[in-house]
Amino acid sequence: MYRVLDRAVKEFGSTSAYFAARLVRLVAGMAVLTSLLLSISAEAIEMQDHPELLTLAEELMEQGFDRAELQRLFAAVEFKQSIIDAMTKPAEKSMTWKDYRGLFIKPERIQQGIDFWQTYQKELAKASVDYGVAEEVIVAIIGVESRFGQYRGKHGVFESLATLVSGYPRRSAFFAGELKAFLQLCQEQGFDPLEVKGSYAGAVGYPQFIATSYRAYAVDFNADDRIDLINDPVDTIGSVANYFNHHRWQAGQPVITDFASYSAELLNSPSAKLNTDRTVADIENTGAKLMDALAQDLKVGVVALDANTAPVVRVAHHNFYVITKYNRSTMYAMAVHELSQEIKAAMLEVR
Repeated sequence: MYRVLDRAVKEFGSTSAYFAARLVRLVAGMAVLTSLLLSISAEAIEMQDHPELLTLAEELMEQGFDRAELQRLFAAVEFKQSIIDAMTKPAEKSMTWKDYRGLFIKPERIQQGIDFWQTYQKELAKASVDYGVAEEVIVAIIGVESRFGQYRGKHGVFESLATLVSGYPRRSAFFAGELKAFLQLCQEQGFDPLEVKGSYAGAVGYPQFIATSYRAYAVDFNADDRIDLINDPVDTIGSVANYFNHHRWQAGQPVITDFASYSAELLNSPSAKLNTDRTVADIENTGAKLMDALAQDLKVGVVALDANTAPVVRVAHHNFYVITKYNRSTMYAMAVHELSQEIKAAMLEVR
Protein backbone atom coordinates (compact mmCIF):
# COMPACT_ATOMS: atom_id res chain seq x y z
CA MET A 1 0.00 0.00 0.00
CA TYR A 2 2.82 2.40 0.80
CA ARG A 3 4.20 1.84 -2.69
CA VAL A 4 0.86 3.07 -4.03
CA LEU A 5 1.18 6.28 -1.93
CA ASP A 6 4.77 6.92 -3.01
CA ARG A 7 3.85 6.42 -6.63
CA ALA A 8 0.92 8.87 -6.35
CA VAL A 9 3.05 11.55 -4.72
CA LYS A 10 5.72 11.21 -7.42
CA GLU A 11 3.21 11.39 -10.24
CA PHE A 12 0.93 14.14 -8.93
CA GLY A 13 3.11 16.09 -6.50
CA SER A 14 2.80 16.67 -2.79
CA THR A 15 -0.40 18.71 -3.27
CA SER A 16 -2.09 15.49 -4.37
CA ALA A 17 -1.09 13.59 -1.24
CA TYR A 18 -4.64 13.86 0.06
CA PHE A 19 -6.00 12.04 -2.97
CA ALA A 20 -3.20 9.51 -2.76
CA ALA A 21 -4.13 8.82 0.84
CA ARG A 22 -7.75 8.31 -0.21
CA LEU A 23 -6.50 5.86 -2.81
CA VAL A 24 -4.55 3.97 -0.18
CA ARG A 25 -7.64 3.72 2.04
CA LEU A 26 -9.63 2.46 -0.94
CA VAL A 27 -7.04 -0.22 -1.69
CA ALA A 28 -6.92 -1.19 1.99
CA GLY A 29 -10.71 -1.43 2.11
CA MET A 30 -10.72 -3.69 -0.93
CA ALA A 31 -8.14 -5.93 0.74
CA VAL A 32 -10.29 -6.19 3.87
CA LEU A 33 -13.37 -7.00 1.76
CA THR A 34 -11.48 -9.67 -0.16
CA SER A 35 -10.28 -11.21 3.10
CA LEU A 36 -13.83 -11.20 4.45
CA LEU A 37 -15.21 -12.88 1.35
CA LEU A 38 -12.53 -15.54 1.52
CA SER A 39 -13.29 -16.21 5.18
CA ILE A 40 -16.97 -16.61 4.34
CA SER A 41 -16.27 -19.12 1.53
CA ALA A 42 -13.70 -21.03 3.61
CA GLU A 43 -16.01 -22.76 6.07
CA ALA A 44 -14.53 -24.91 8.78
CA ILE A 45 -15.71 -28.52 9.03
CA GLU A 46 -16.97 -29.08 12.56
CA MET A 47 -17.22 -32.72 13.61
CA GLN A 48 -20.00 -32.02 16.10
CA ASP A 49 -22.22 -30.62 13.35
CA HIS A 50 -22.26 -33.86 11.36
CA PRO A 51 -23.48 -37.17 12.87
CA GLU A 52 -21.53 -39.17 10.28
CA LEU A 53 -18.28 -37.55 11.38
CA LEU A 54 -19.04 -38.07 15.06
CA THR A 55 -19.79 -41.74 14.47
CA LEU A 56 -16.64 -42.04 12.40
CA ALA A 57 -14.55 -40.42 15.15
CA GLU A 58 -16.01 -42.77 17.77
CA GLU A 59 -15.21 -45.83 15.63
CA LEU A 60 -11.67 -44.64 15.03
CA MET A 61 -11.08 -43.91 18.73
CA GLU A 62 -12.28 -47.42 19.55
CA GLN A 63 -9.52 -48.64 17.25
CA GLY A 64 -6.89 -46.59 19.05
CA PHE A 65 -6.96 -43.26 17.23
CA ASP A 66 -6.30 -40.25 19.42
CA ARG A 67 -9.14 -37.75 19.88
CA ALA A 68 -6.79 -34.77 19.94
CA GLU A 69 -5.17 -35.92 16.69
CA LEU A 70 -8.55 -36.22 14.99
CA GLN A 71 -9.48 -32.74 16.19
CA ARG A 72 -6.17 -31.42 14.87
CA LEU A 73 -6.80 -32.93 11.46
CA PHE A 74 -10.28 -31.47 11.15
CA ALA A 75 -9.09 -28.09 12.38
CA ALA A 76 -6.58 -28.02 9.54
CA VAL A 77 -9.10 -28.41 6.69
CA GLU A 78 -12.04 -26.48 5.30
CA PHE A 79 -15.24 -27.25 3.45
CA LYS A 80 -14.65 -26.88 -0.29
CA GLN A 81 -17.70 -26.19 -2.43
CA SER A 82 -15.58 -26.89 -5.53
CA ILE A 83 -15.38 -30.54 -4.42
CA ILE A 84 -19.17 -30.81 -4.23
CA ASP A 85 -19.51 -29.12 -7.63
CA ALA A 86 -17.06 -31.55 -9.23
CA MET A 87 -18.83 -34.54 -7.69
CA THR A 88 -22.21 -33.45 -9.04
CA LYS A 89 -20.93 -32.83 -12.58
CA PRO A 90 -18.54 -35.65 -13.53
CA ALA A 91 -17.38 -35.85 -17.14
CA GLU A 92 -19.10 -39.22 -17.59
CA LYS A 93 -22.48 -37.52 -17.05
CA SER A 94 -21.90 -34.16 -18.70
CA MET A 95 -20.16 -35.11 -21.97
CA THR A 96 -21.11 -37.05 -25.07
CA TRP A 97 -19.12 -40.14 -25.99
CA LYS A 98 -17.39 -38.35 -28.84
CA ASP A 99 -16.06 -35.61 -26.57
CA TYR A 100 -15.30 -37.96 -23.69
CA ARG A 101 -13.39 -40.31 -25.99
CA GLY A 102 -11.28 -37.39 -27.16
CA LEU A 103 -9.96 -36.91 -23.64
CA PHE A 104 -8.14 -40.24 -23.75
CA ILE A 105 -7.84 -41.63 -27.27
CA LYS A 106 -5.21 -39.33 -28.72
CA PRO A 107 -1.69 -39.79 -30.10
CA GLU A 108 0.22 -38.51 -27.07
CA ARG A 109 -1.64 -40.82 -24.67
CA ILE A 110 -1.03 -43.78 -26.96
CA GLN A 111 2.67 -42.93 -27.17
CA GLN A 112 2.84 -42.63 -23.40
CA GLY A 113 1.28 -46.08 -23.22
CA ILE A 114 3.92 -47.50 -25.55
CA ASP A 115 6.69 -45.92 -23.46
CA PHE A 116 5.19 -47.26 -20.23
CA TRP A 117 4.78 -50.77 -21.67
CA GLN A 118 8.33 -50.82 -22.99
CA THR A 119 9.70 -49.63 -19.66
CA TYR A 120 7.81 -52.25 -17.62
CA GLN A 121 7.60 -55.16 -20.06
CA LYS A 122 8.73 -57.79 -17.54
CA GLU A 123 6.46 -56.54 -14.77
CA LEU A 124 3.42 -56.35 -17.05
CA ALA A 125 4.07 -59.83 -18.42
CA LYS A 126 4.39 -61.23 -14.89
CA ALA A 127 1.22 -59.52 -13.72
CA SER A 128 -0.68 -60.88 -16.71
CA VAL A 129 0.50 -64.44 -15.94
CA ASP A 130 -0.03 -64.17 -12.17
CA TYR A 131 -3.50 -62.64 -12.33
CA GLY A 132 -4.82 -63.61 -15.77
CA VAL A 133 -5.43 -60.02 -16.90
CA ALA A 134 -4.45 -58.70 -20.33
CA GLU A 135 -1.38 -56.47 -20.29
CA GLU A 136 -2.99 -53.83 -22.49
CA VAL A 137 -5.90 -53.44 -20.05
CA ILE A 138 -3.53 -52.85 -17.13
CA VAL A 139 -1.66 -50.26 -19.19
CA ALA A 140 -4.86 -48.54 -20.35
CA ILE A 141 -6.28 -48.24 -16.83
CA ILE A 142 -3.12 -46.46 -15.64
CA GLY A 143 -3.21 -44.28 -18.75
CA VAL A 144 -6.82 -43.23 -18.26
CA GLU A 145 -6.53 -42.75 -14.50
CA SER A 146 -3.32 -40.74 -14.18
CA ARG A 147 -1.67 -40.36 -17.59
CA PHE A 148 0.85 -42.97 -16.42
CA GLY A 149 1.56 -41.14 -13.21
CA GLN A 150 1.87 -37.66 -14.69
CA TYR A 151 -1.29 -36.45 -12.96
CA ARG A 152 -2.13 -38.02 -9.61
CA GLY A 153 -4.45 -35.33 -8.24
CA LYS A 154 -4.13 -31.93 -6.61
CA HIS A 155 -6.68 -32.11 -3.83
CA GLY A 156 -5.92 -32.90 -0.22
CA VAL A 157 -7.54 -36.31 0.20
CA PHE A 158 -8.50 -35.78 3.84
CA GLU A 159 -10.09 -32.43 3.02
CA SER A 160 -11.93 -33.83 0.00
CA LEU A 161 -13.39 -36.75 1.92
CA ALA A 162 -14.33 -34.62 4.94
CA THR A 163 -16.08 -32.19 2.57
CA LEU A 164 -17.99 -34.99 0.87
CA VAL A 165 -19.09 -36.53 4.16
CA SER A 166 -20.34 -33.19 5.45
CA GLY A 167 -21.72 -31.70 2.25
CA TYR A 168 -22.86 -34.49 -0.07
CA PRO A 169 -25.78 -36.19 1.75
CA ARG A 170 -26.65 -38.60 -1.03
CA ARG A 171 -23.38 -40.49 -0.52
CA SER A 172 -22.21 -39.27 2.86
CA ALA A 173 -22.25 -42.79 4.34
CA PHE A 174 -20.07 -44.07 1.50
CA PHE A 175 -17.53 -41.29 1.89
CA ALA A 176 -17.52 -41.69 5.67
CA GLY A 177 -16.39 -45.25 5.05
CA GLU A 178 -13.72 -44.00 2.67
CA LEU A 179 -12.52 -41.40 5.18
CA LYS A 180 -12.24 -44.07 7.86
CA ALA A 181 -10.35 -46.36 5.48
CA PHE A 182 -8.10 -43.48 4.43
CA LEU A 183 -7.05 -42.73 8.00
CA GLN A 184 -6.45 -46.43 8.61
CA LEU A 185 -4.40 -46.57 5.42
CA CYS A 186 -2.32 -43.59 6.51
CA GLN A 187 -1.65 -45.27 9.84
CA GLU A 188 -0.66 -48.54 8.15
CA GLN A 189 1.56 -46.95 5.50
CA GLY A 190 3.00 -44.10 7.54
CA PHE A 191 1.37 -41.39 5.42
CA ASP A 192 0.59 -37.93 6.78
CA PRO A 193 -3.18 -37.55 6.18
CA LEU A 194 -2.79 -33.84 5.44
CA GLU A 195 -0.03 -34.36 2.87
CA VAL A 196 -1.61 -37.00 0.62
CA LYS A 197 -2.96 -35.54 -2.63
CA GLY A 198 -5.49 -37.13 -4.93
CA SER A 199 -8.69 -36.62 -6.89
CA TYR A 200 -11.71 -34.65 -5.74
CA ALA A 201 -13.30 -38.00 -4.81
CA GLY A 202 -10.34 -39.09 -2.69
CA ALA A 203 -8.59 -41.46 -5.12
CA VAL A 204 -4.79 -41.59 -5.02
CA GLY A 205 -1.70 -42.53 -6.95
CA TYR A 206 -0.96 -44.04 -10.34
CA PRO A 207 -4.12 -46.20 -10.36
CA GLN A 208 -6.33 -43.68 -8.54
CA PHE A 209 -7.47 -46.23 -5.97
CA ILE A 210 -9.90 -45.07 -3.32
CA ALA A 211 -8.84 -45.98 0.20
CA THR A 212 -10.98 -49.12 0.53
CA SER A 213 -9.61 -50.45 -2.77
CA TYR A 214 -6.06 -49.58 -1.73
CA ARG A 215 -6.42 -51.59 1.48
CA ALA A 216 -8.22 -54.49 -0.22
CA TYR A 217 -6.36 -54.94 -3.53
CA ALA A 218 -2.97 -53.20 -3.39
CA VAL A 219 0.00 -55.59 -3.47
CA ASP A 220 3.74 -55.32 -2.93
CA PHE A 221 4.52 -56.38 -6.49
CA ASN A 222 8.21 -55.43 -6.40
CA ALA A 223 8.77 -57.20 -3.05
CA ASP A 224 10.37 -54.23 -1.29
CA ASP A 225 8.21 -54.65 1.84
CA ARG A 226 6.17 -51.54 1.01
CA ILE A 227 2.91 -51.09 -0.87
CA ASP A 228 3.21 -47.72 -2.57
CA LEU A 229 0.66 -46.83 -5.23
CA ILE A 230 1.37 -43.12 -4.93
CA ASN A 231 4.90 -43.28 -6.32
CA ASP A 232 5.59 -46.85 -7.44
CA PRO A 233 4.42 -47.93 -10.94
CA VAL A 234 5.45 -51.55 -10.32
CA ASP A 235 3.24 -51.95 -7.26
CA THR A 236 0.55 -50.24 -9.35
CA ILE A 237 0.83 -52.78 -12.15
CA GLY A 238 0.38 -55.72 -9.78
CA SER A 239 -2.40 -53.99 -7.85
CA VAL A 240 -4.48 -53.14 -10.95
CA ALA A 241 -4.12 -56.74 -12.13
CA ASN A 242 -5.12 -58.01 -8.70
CA TYR A 243 -8.16 -55.72 -8.69
CA PHE A 244 -9.41 -57.11 -11.98
CA ASN A 245 -8.66 -60.66 -10.94
CA HIS A 246 -10.78 -60.23 -7.80
CA HIS A 247 -13.61 -58.86 -9.92
CA ARG A 248 -13.52 -62.02 -12.07
CA TRP A 249 -11.80 -60.88 -15.23
CA GLN A 250 -11.98 -63.76 -17.72
CA ALA A 251 -8.59 -64.34 -19.32
CA GLY A 252 -8.62 -64.52 -23.10
CA GLN A 253 -12.28 -63.50 -23.40
CA PRO A 254 -13.54 -60.50 -25.39
CA VAL A 255 -14.61 -57.12 -24.05
CA ILE A 256 -16.94 -56.01 -26.85
CA THR A 257 -18.29 -57.32 -30.15
CA ASP A 258 -19.27 -55.05 -33.03
CA PHE A 259 -22.60 -55.11 -34.83
CA ALA A 260 -22.74 -55.61 -38.59
CA SER A 261 -26.22 -54.11 -38.38
CA TYR A 262 -28.94 -53.52 -35.81
CA SER A 263 -32.55 -52.45 -35.68
CA ALA A 264 -34.36 -49.53 -34.10
CA GLU A 265 -35.89 -52.01 -31.67
CA LEU A 266 -32.44 -52.86 -30.33
CA LEU A 267 -31.36 -49.22 -30.23
CA ASN A 268 -34.41 -48.34 -28.12
CA SER A 269 -33.60 -50.97 -25.50
CA PRO A 270 -29.93 -50.90 -24.44
CA SER A 271 -28.99 -52.65 -21.22
CA ALA A 272 -30.33 -50.67 -18.30
CA LYS A 273 -27.94 -52.14 -15.76
CA LEU A 274 -24.19 -52.64 -15.73
CA ASN A 275 -24.31 -56.38 -16.31
CA THR A 276 -24.97 -59.02 -18.94
CA ASP A 277 -28.75 -59.04 -18.97
CA ARG A 278 -29.71 -60.79 -22.23
CA THR A 279 -28.61 -63.56 -24.54
CA VAL A 280 -27.14 -63.38 -28.02
CA ALA A 281 -30.31 -65.09 -29.27
CA ASP A 282 -32.45 -62.30 -27.77
CA ILE A 283 -30.35 -59.70 -29.57
CA GLU A 284 -30.41 -61.46 -32.92
CA ASN A 285 -34.17 -61.96 -32.66
CA THR A 286 -34.48 -58.15 -33.02
CA GLY A 287 -32.96 -58.48 -36.50
CA ALA A 288 -29.45 -57.49 -35.44
CA LYS A 289 -26.39 -59.15 -36.97
CA LEU A 290 -23.06 -59.46 -35.20
CA MET A 291 -19.59 -59.21 -36.72
CA ASP A 292 -18.49 -62.37 -34.88
CA ALA A 293 -20.38 -65.61 -34.36
CA LEU A 294 -21.26 -66.06 -30.69
CA ALA A 295 -23.03 -68.85 -28.82
CA GLN A 296 -26.78 -68.25 -28.80
CA ASP A 297 -27.06 -68.72 -25.03
CA LEU A 298 -24.12 -66.44 -24.19
CA LYS A 299 -25.11 -63.71 -21.73
CA VAL A 300 -24.16 -60.23 -22.92
CA GLY A 301 -25.33 -56.63 -22.72
CA VAL A 302 -25.99 -53.85 -25.23
CA VAL A 303 -24.26 -50.49 -24.89
CA ALA A 304 -25.43 -47.39 -26.79
CA LEU A 305 -23.33 -44.25 -26.40
CA ASP A 306 -24.33 -40.78 -27.57
CA ALA A 307 -21.78 -39.63 -30.14
CA ASN A 308 -23.43 -36.34 -31.25
CA THR A 309 -24.52 -37.86 -34.58
CA ALA A 310 -25.11 -41.61 -34.89
CA PRO A 311 -24.88 -43.52 -31.59
CA VAL A 312 -22.09 -45.98 -30.91
CA VAL A 313 -23.71 -49.36 -30.27
CA ARG A 314 -21.81 -52.46 -29.13
CA VAL A 315 -22.36 -55.87 -27.60
CA ALA A 316 -20.77 -55.80 -24.16
CA HIS A 317 -19.28 -58.96 -22.65
CA HIS A 318 -18.59 -59.88 -19.03
CA ASN A 319 -15.12 -58.30 -19.17
CA PHE A 320 -16.61 -54.98 -20.24
CA TYR A 321 -18.65 -54.89 -17.06
CA VAL A 322 -15.61 -55.85 -15.01
CA ILE A 323 -14.04 -52.59 -16.20
CA THR A 324 -17.09 -50.72 -14.89
CA LYS A 325 -16.23 -52.02 -11.40
CA TYR A 326 -13.37 -49.49 -11.56
CA ASN A 327 -15.70 -46.66 -12.61
CA ARG A 328 -19.42 -47.29 -12.97
CA SER A 329 -19.72 -45.75 -16.41
CA THR A 330 -20.11 -47.39 -19.81
CA MET A 331 -18.23 -44.47 -21.39
CA TYR A 332 -15.33 -45.06 -19.02
CA ALA A 333 -15.22 -48.77 -19.82
CA MET A 334 -15.32 -48.08 -23.55
CA ALA A 335 -12.53 -45.52 -23.25
CA VAL A 336 -10.34 -48.00 -21.37
CA HIS A 337 -11.05 -50.70 -23.92
CA GLU A 338 -10.38 -48.53 -26.97
CA LEU A 339 -7.20 -47.09 -25.48
CA SER A 340 -6.01 -50.61 -24.67
CA GLN A 341 -6.56 -51.69 -28.26
CA GLU A 342 -4.84 -48.63 -29.70
CA ILE A 343 -1.79 -49.13 -27.48
CA LYS A 344 -1.68 -52.86 -28.19
CA ALA A 345 -1.80 -52.29 -31.96
CA ALA A 346 0.93 -49.65 -31.71
CA MET A 347 3.10 -51.98 -29.64
CA LEU A 348 2.86 -54.66 -32.31
CA GLU A 349 4.20 -52.18 -34.83
CA VAL A 350 7.22 -51.16 -32.76
CA ARG A 351 8.24 -54.65 -31.66
